[in-house]
Amino acid sequence: MSDIYVVKDSRLHDREHVLKILNTAHLKTDEEFEKAKDDFGREAELLSRLKHPRIVEIYDRIVENGFHGIVMEKID
Repeated sequence: MSDIYVVKDSRLHDREHVLKILNTAHLKTDEEFEKAKDDFGREAELLSRLKHPRIVEIYDRIVENGFHGIVMEKID
């Protein structure tokens, strides 16, 4: 349902983060796309509320021009 990339934030001391991007290639209908968007957004919202050493921290949610991403903490 998503693709994961390690990215560097050049504005903040080249810190590495994880960028999780909603992958819609497998979706066949508008209804599937809407559900996937809703689920992805709900995941970001729920994770952003949780604080625990074993749960990655969410830094940002990006929704722009059909792009849906979550920027999160990178765990080594």
